[in-house]
Formats: sequence, structure tokens, C-alpha cells
Amino acid sequence: MSPRLKSISFVVLRWLLGALFIFSGAVKCVDPVGTSLYVDKYLAAYGMEFMLPASLTLAVALSVVEFALGVMLVVGYLRRYVAPVVFVLVALFSVVTLLSATVLPIGDCGCFGSVIMLEPWMSLLKNLCLLPVAWLVWRGVKDESKVERWHFAILGAATALPLVVSLYAAAHLPLVDVSPYREGTALRDAVVAEQSMLVDEGRCVLIFEDMATGEVVESET
Repeated sequence: MSPRLKSISFVVLRWLLGALFIFSGAVKCVDPVGTSLYVDKYLAAYGMEFMLPASLTLAVALSVVEFALGVMLVVGYLRRYVAPVVFVLVALFSVVTLLSATVLPIGDCGCFGSVIMLEPWMSLLKNLCLLPVAWLVWRGVKDESKVERWHFAILGAATALPLVVSLYAAAHLPLVDVSPYREGTALRDAVVAEQSMLVDEGRCVLIFEDMATGEVVESET
């Protein structure tokens, strides 16, 4: 591969990875409360219930970090610092989704909020595809130009924007609500429709609690 083609390929991969991080962070920051529900699931699955009161803070922090890293990848500034952080995050996400797909019944990963629903195996496949891309982006920072002070100003702006949006959405309604029970929905009709769909798909689940032991048993009919 010629040096020019190699350079173009690196830029394309960096843009694609950055755009994905921007999208992931954006869909989380417009509905931080919804994102915090996914965080609750992970904390409970890992036996970290003591951190549940901080789930909203963690959700906001995750959205801000993902959005800011994505912006810096796209604009190409501070790559020597951003690229390794992105690789570590993708590797961490890969481990988490692997556990979710095998030993921890978490369900939808919440990677893209409620906008795109991914089952654990699909989420794991996504992360495994992104892992070599993140590695190549990290390896390609050797020729990075000199770091300027205003690069950090761009990073500050990319951090402030999702933070402000998250705080506003947390104090009010989500800026973009794609949940099935969003404002304006006829709740009775939505619940009936969802129950009918589950029965039609053969996914009706009965939950029993043993009054003596407290054990919860699920039975799918």
C-alpha cells in the first residue's frame, strides 16, 4: 500500500470511529435519565448496588466522554492522548458485552440508548469489529503535528456541549424521546399493544416468588 493510500485509509478509519463515538455520546446525552437505567442494570449485575445513587452521574459522564473523544478523533487533534483512551474504552466495552452475552443476563446493552436496540451478541460483534480499528487509529498517531493550546480549547468545547445538554435534559424532559411511552402516547393503548405483541411472539413470561425463600422464578409460556 502506497504511503498516500495508507494515510487516506487511516483518516477514513479515524473519521468512522469518531463519528460512531459522537453518535453514541449524543443519543445518551439527550436522555441521561434513560441512559442511567441501563447503568443501573450493569451495576446490579456486577453486584455494585452501592453505586446506584450515582447512576445518573455516571450516565452523564459516559455521554460526555464518548462525545468529546469522538469530536477529537474527527478533527484530528490531540490524537496521541485520545487514541489510546479510545482503544482502552473499546476493549473494556468488548469485555463487558462478552460477559453480557455469556454469563450476565443484562439484555440490550444500551450502547446507543433507545435509538438502536442491540442484543448482547450483536453488541459484542460490533465492539470486536471496532477493536482493530481503534488499534490502527492508535498506531497511526506517529505523524501527529505539534499540539497547540487551542486544541485543548476544542476539547473543552466538545466536553461542555454534551454536558450542558445532559444537565438540561436531566432537569426537564429528554430532548429526543424515542421510548415507547414518550410524551403524547396513549399509555393504555401502548401497554395493550406491547402485551399483545409479546403473546403473539410466544414470549409471555410469568414471574413467581417463593414466599418462604424469596426466590423469584420466571416461566416463559
